[in-house]
Amino acid sequence: MPRKHTTMPVHDTEGAPMSTRIRKLASSAAALLIAISFMPIRAFAASNVNVEGTDYSVAANGNGSNGGTWVWDGVDLMSLDSYDGGAIRAVGDLIVDLKGNNTVSNTGGSTISVDSGDLTITGDGSLTATTTGDMDRTGTIVANGGDVNITDTTVTVDTTTTRGAYGVAAFNGDVNITGSNVSITSTSTGAASNFVWNSGIMADCYGSSTIGGNVTITDSTVDVTATGAPRLNFGIVASNENSTASPELSITNSDVTASGPTGAMASFGWAENLDGTITVTDSTITSPVGATVHDVSDLNVLNFQATFYGQTIGTGSDPITYIVDESGNPNPAIAASVTMKVTSTPEPTPEPTPEPTPEPTPEPTPEPTSDTSTAVKPAVASVSSIVGLPKTGDCQSQQTLAILVVVAASGAALVLASRMRMSQ
Repeated sequence: MPRKHTTMPVHDTEGAPMSTRIRKLASSAAALLIAISFMPIRAFAASNVNVEGTDYSVAANGNGSNGGTWVWDGVDLMSLDSYDGGAIRAVGDLIVDLKGNNTVSNTGGSTISVDSGDLTITGDGSLTATTTGDMDRTGTIVANGGDVNITDTTVTVDTTTTRGAYGVAAFNGDVNITGSNVSITSTSTGAASNFVWNSGIMADCYGSSTIGGNVTITDSTVDVTATGAPRLNFGIVASNENSTASPELSITNSDVTASGPTGAMASFGWAENLDGTITVTDSTITSPVGATVHDVSDLNVLNFQATFYGQTIGTGSDPITYIVDESGNPNPAIAASVTMKVTSTPEPTPEPTPEPTPEPTPEPTPEPTSDTSTAVKPAVASVSSIVGLPKTGDCQSQQTLAILVVVAASGAALVLASRMRMSQ
């Protein structure tokens, strides 16, 4: 008989079949991945905070110099309750939760800022942030290397500088405003030669970064004003100096008012194939009348910058070929003040309800009428109807009685005669 060959299972060093061992390892790896996916992850949580000039590297709390309290959980949450005091800074992500009315003020620098992380401001309370001093290329609320997120809250910002600065700024990050009421004023009191940019809201990608430069406003009411000498002085700017991506200014379902000596708002890419864009959704430009999103192509901005390619809000010819002229005067085709309102959805016109057609009233079915006259038998006159019966006091009673006797006798005679004939 031919010898039957069998394949022996391969075992590991512990004696278990290798296939079983592999299945166990695969199951363990899958379980580990699932467990990790459910673990809370805090990326770039703040490693330390500085409140009014004092550094903290572990959880801490205190009072504002002018009242109210602050509490840091040692990770990324800073709670302000009616805080009134000086600047707050952090390294890494920081979430500022507002309770009550909070005021943060500073001279010569930012009021709330983070480095290498995202700054989120939220809460049922409100924040008033004020900065004054000789500053350039900084802002009142700033994220360096991260996003600024203002979410479901109320924020008022006032920046005054002798040079150029920003109200809210994200450098190598984005500015995102969602479900909030935000009012920003950025004022430059210096000469135009002292600064390049001044803006209420600025998001910029620059240096060695490849990210950021976008501004997004959603479901919010935002009022932004930039004032001062007209150089590059806009209400809202999205910019990518590094030419690594196309910056975008996006406004959705929001009421936005923006103004600036150079223009109300703009989105600038610094490379021809990476143009900045402005997207408006569920909002309508109501002022100035006839204003629309215009393309911009300026090949020699102020004789010192690279070319700008992007979009702005304009009322003149499209595209716009310069932002400011050689003397620094802004292009009048760029709208210096713009108002957008949430696009109202008209109530649908109700269709008229047709009058119901009346159903015909049925003719009543006649009920059968009882005819008491049916089969009326001929009346047989009674003797009393033919010959009136005598009445008391009737003067003809004797004659009437005689007639009745005669009639009765005649009838009897007839009956007798009839019987006799029958008997024969």
